[in-house]
Order: sequence, then structure tokens, then C-alpha cells
Amino acid sequence: MDPAFKYYFVMPITLLWALISMLGVRKEWKCFIDPPACLEIVYSQSLLRILFGKDVIKNMAITTGWISLGIAFYVMYGL
Repeated sequence: MDPAFKYYFVMPITLLWALISMLGVRKEWKCFIDPPACLEIVYSQSLLRILFGKDVIKNMAITTGWISLGIAFYVMYGL
């Protein structure tokens, strides 16, 4: 992977997504915790909220944030 692409594009976007995901759950932003039910076809969090409830959405967003953070560090140091 080209180092410029890795450090100027992949790393900032992945780190930003991880931080937004974790911060959104902690601050209980509505788009993460309580999405509208009418978007269930196009927005996975809305479908999960309908099927399993808000706790699953919180856990999924935190897990997604940690996985994104892990991918960012893997790209930084592993490749």
C-alpha cells in the first residue's frame, strides 16, 4: 500500500469513524441510538432497533468503533 495513501487517507477516515461511533453512543446521539423506524430498509441500525432494541445498537456501535480502531492500528503498523 502506498504510504501517502495509507497515512493521509485511510488512517484519518478510520480513526475519525471510530471516534464518532464511540462518542455518538456515549453522548446518545439520536442517529446512533434511536434512528427512525421508516429507514429500516436502508439503515441497518434502524432495523436492529426494531428487531432487538436499543441495547443491541449501543453494543454494536461500540464494537464497530473498537474494530475500526483496531483496523486503523493494523494499517498503521501491520502493513
